[in-house]
Amino acid sequence: GPANLQAVWKRKKEGNEENYPYANNFINSKQVFSVISGCNTYDYASELKFTLEEKDNGTLYICVVMEDNNERSRKMFTIGVNPESRALYPY
Repeated sequence: GPANLQAVWKRKKEGNEENYPYANNFINSKQVFSVISGCNTYDYASELKFTLEEKDNGTLYICVVMEDNNERSRKMFTIGVNPESRALYPY
């Protein structure tokens, strides 16, 4: 992607989408520049880390790629908590 992309995290539960409120829980890597077939490319990574709790069941976490305050793309992850085994699993 372009050099000025930024990844931000959002979450959605019960129909309400909000910016993820704990900025210390996500890490954006520095961009990695390379040239592939004559094209300039920039690779990015963003990681969200936190301890899941039963109340997080069904929450949708969204990684949004922004360019100059415009949304370019998003990838969504829904977390499920199995209260019987306390095991966590992605939907």
